[in-house]
Amino acid sequence: MSSLHRRDFLTTSAASLAALSASAYAGAADKPNEKIILAVAGVHGRGQGLLHGFSGFEDVEIAYVCDPDRNVVAPALKAMHPRHKRAPRVVQDLRRALEDRDLRAELARKGPARAGEFTWERSARAHLAVYREAAL
Repeated sequence: MSSLHRRDFLTTSAASLAALSASAYAGAADKPNEKIILAVAGVHGRGQGLLHGFSGFEDVEIAYVCDPDRNVVAPALKAMHPRHKRAPRVVQDLRRALEDRDLRAELARKGPARAGEFTWERSARAHLAVYREAAL
């Protein structure tokens, strides 16, 4: 296993999430047939709610469920929406999901085209639209 430090992972993840969240929301409507692949980490409490919510969307695949406490995984999997057909892989260490060669190959194939759809201008317009809607 590669030596991925927790602090580096969290810093990179937080920066990526902040930069793409509004853009991803705005761009998702443009690709209604594109499947979104997720890993849900931490499925006790709020994570279980996220797992249930995301598993209810037809265009979302939960590929991985990650939690170091095996005791909370089974109840979380039972809480998944019945619409979700494929059982996600369960791991205790998120690095195992990141090392999945098939998933990495698929994301590497799709990633550059998807990333090319996002611009700062588009993100700003999406934020403005949300602010305008909230102000009404």
